[in-house]
Amino acid sequence: ALFPGRRPQAEEAAEIVGRIRADEEIHVSSLQLYLGECAAVTFRTNDGGTIAGRELIERFWSGLVQWATVDQPAIAAEVQRQLLHARVMRHPDGAEIWREFEAAG
Repeated sequence: ALFPGRRPQAEEAAEIVGRIRADEEIHVSSLQLYLGECAAVTFRTNDGGTIAGRELIERFWSGLVQWATVDQPAIAAEVQRQLLHARVMRHPDGAEIWREFEAAG
């Protein structure tokens, strides 16, 4: 069993995660609605021209996808790696442990 002897805390954590997921689902649904509505209309530009909503959204969407799936995970991984390195180096054999960690790939 996961978290032996800490069942109440594990259940509380699971309930909190469930609440967070429910809250996020509302935001995702709203965003899907708003993006769909924006994609279906034409926007007027400051210079008097127009741009299709779909084109406007696509300009930002590809950048957002790149950030969320490539750039940000790499940044987060590096931050965690630095934190892990600092923690390992506090151990008396930290340098050796870190070398073994690095060698493991």
